[in-house]
Amino acid sequence: MVNTSSMTSPQLDDSQKTDSNPKKNKGGRPKIKIDYEKVARYAHIHCTQEEIASLLDIGYSTLKADKQFLDVYKKALDGGKKSLRRLQFEKAEGRPAELLRDKDGNTILDDKRRPIISRPGYAPDTTMQIWLGKQQLGQRDHVELGVDRDAFAVAVVIRDSGKGKPFKEVTKRRKDV
Repeated sequence: MVNTSSMTSPQLDDSQKTDSNPKKNKGGRPKIKIDYEKVARYAHIHCTQEEIASLLDIGYSTLKADKQFLDVYKKALDGGKKSLRRLQFEKAEGRPAELLRDKDGNTILDDKRRPIISRPGYAPDTTMQIWLGKQQLGQRDHVELGVDRDAFAVAVVIRDSGKGKPFKEVTKRRKDV
């Protein structure tokens, strides 16, 4: 019988060591891939980070820890704000209709000799102007509270003092006083 306890395996240096399975699982959870194009689209329409995490089926804490996500989110959110502001100002200012023109710049007419509209216009929106004024310029509605002193009544109530006398209620109009 051979004594194996005294036998040692030959030592290999690093150049002689080979990995029999180069794609061996290193353990742990697989790396999550974040679709940054979807993140940008969702942030552009002002989805919250929690909503984006839910839409992408990724944990919120995972997204918060990803620096690239935060950069993409902030940039797209700012882009969405600029786009919204531009649309609000266009709505407040109104827009003239654009007519269809030929290559020489002449207006193209329909069968009834009316110009063909390629992009409809709209009148300025005063509601949007007021809203933007309140948001951007700090404007506010000035409401004056006034009291018509001749219109209110005064009620005087005399309660029973406990001596068996009934109470008496007197109501007088302001102009009677």
